[in-house]
Amino acid sequence: MRPLISVCIPAYNVENYIGECLNSIINQPFGDYEIVLIDNGSDDKTPEICETFAKRYPSIITFEALEKPTRLGRAALRAITLARGDYVISVDSDDYLSPNALAEIGKAAYEKNSDLIMIDYECIAEEGLAVRNNPSFDAVRINEAPYFDAIRYITGQNTFLASMWMYAIKNDERFHKIIAKMQTDENINGDTYYVLYLFISHKSIYYIDKKLYFYRLRHGSLSTVVKSNRHVKGLFYAVIELMTSLSYESDIFSTEDLIAITYTLLLRYFKISLSDYEHLESADMEAIANKFDNLIDKLGVIVKLEYPLFKILYENILKYGGRQGLEKTIEYENRWLINRVKQLHYDELYVVPTGSYGENALSVIKNNGFRVSAFLDNGETKINESIGGIPCLSPNILKDKLNKADIAVVIASAYESHTESIKNQILSLGIPVKNIIVRSELS
Repeated sequence: MRPLISVCIPAYNVENYIGECLNSIINQPFGDYEIVLIDNGSDDKTPEICETFAKRYPSIITFEALEKPTRLGRAALRAITLARGDYVISVDSDDYLSPNALAEIGKAAYEKNSDLIMIDYECIAEEGLAVRNNPSFDAVRINEAPYFDAIRYITGQNTFLASMWMYAIKNDERFHKIIAKMQTDENINGDTYYVLYLFISHKSIYYIDKKLYFYRLRHGSLSTVVKSNRHVKGLFYAVIELMTSLSYESDIFSTEDLIAITYTLLLRYFKISLSDYEHLESADMEAIANKFDNLIDKLGVIVKLEYPLFKILYENILKYGGRQGLEKTIEYENRWLINRVKQLHYDELYVVPTGSYGENALSVIKNNGFRVSAFLDNGETKINESIGGIPCLSPNILKDKLNKADIAVVIASAYESHTESIKNQILSLGIPVKNIIVRSELS
């Protein structure tokens, strides 16, 4: 008999975590589910542990061990392909569920019958890593609003994390069409546009305002991987796919609607990818540039939003072509930042916050001969750490500075909706508005 819920778990080198993950599901007081467990060619004892669980619970667990070479994303896709449930949920093999997660999801599935069921989560960060929690959603603005309004509200939140494990999805033709489209072997940011396509191809969503999922942020995982060609390539492919999605044919969303719900994620990933461009290998630079050449019409549509960074990219690609256009855009933004720093008179210069976009700003400023006193960041786990060779401090240290007219602050946040709140915080600490630079403002 077809189960209500299929729990899909791709596993790779998680011998220290997979047992906790599986037990958190098997011990649930809910019986209408199956587990589809796929090992992605692990080098440790993960396959043996999975096999032990599968033999112990043969009526619940379907297990396959894929042969090497390991390819990113193939285990997740294989698990979803084998899923028989009315709804599919994904669980990363180093994460785990709350004791009543399946019962809560099952209840929502029976009572609401929504295309998508969204859950909340709690981040469990290993020592030295900053917690990444979801924004606090207002359930009324999702569950009692028209679908488009709900989706725009979700995607517009400051720290919205586009992760597939936040959703139970109806296992129907629409879902399999999205899965067929995913190209996760090419990049590590497939979740970004996977979630977007979930939104634009469905018609109803219900939000369970409870922390049912525990997301483990650990050293060595893809979420914390150091910058590399593959990592940056993934960022660019996320940008490209988000732009491509503007051609998606929907009977709910117009092109303008698609821009509205895509834009927050698009701008975030675009800023980060540009700041990490130097980590790309030449062949990937060329391949990405060609894709931007082919998306010039989509850029033309986005430019109507009058965000200067996309306008400059559009003009540069028209004039110079994809690769040189990207590089000219990076040069323009960096030159703008340095010119603004040159215009200020200060004794102390700070960059806020940390992260790829902020750390790149630090690099650009230092490479042009300017000294940065410290990073500023509100993340408690980052304070007093050394990042890029300088200390990271709380913004509150500015409160006790005597001559605040001699202090300058560069705000370099990839999260556009964070920028205004950071600026207001810096202003509240007494720093004059003329001494605050917002990177990529380009005005």
